[in-house]
Amino acid sequence: MTVLIDPTAAQWVVDRLDDPAVRTVADFGQHTALAIVRHGVMQAAVVYSGWVPALRMVCVTIAAETPRWATRANIKTVFSVAFDALQVTRITAIVAKDNRRSRKLAEGLGFIMDCRLRGTDRLVYGYLDSDYSRWCARAHVARLERAA
Repeated sequence: MTVLIDPTAAQWVVDRLDDPAVRTVADFGQHTALAIVRHGVMQAAVVYSGWVPALRMVCVTIAAETPRWATRANIKTVFSVAFDALQVTRITAIVAKDNRRSRKLAEGLGFIMDCRLRGTDRLVYGYLDSDYSRWCARAHVARLERAA
């Protein structure tokens, strides 16, 4: 699979979301989008939006055709864009409480649920740069163990 910055990826995400908060690409505001492509076909896309420079935080929205996009290399790229390129210290994902697949993905990637937005059905998940550092260290150890 190939991961690349693709301006059409945000529309691809919008087309796959069933979320009244995101009906058009404009709803993301200023954003950057990645496409995860296999054999010329987009398998998943990631939109980074809502960047808050003072807090060094960005929101992430992910849509996928298949869970097979979530390889270790692709996940590292998704996190690396946020933590290394955008230099944030936190990635936030806002997920509908009844969206079990998205909650499972967020939790499987290591996001921690911080709270429920009062008056909504939305859960706020966070992933910190320290989580990413630990994940990279574990991945490095696993590579060394496989090589031994």
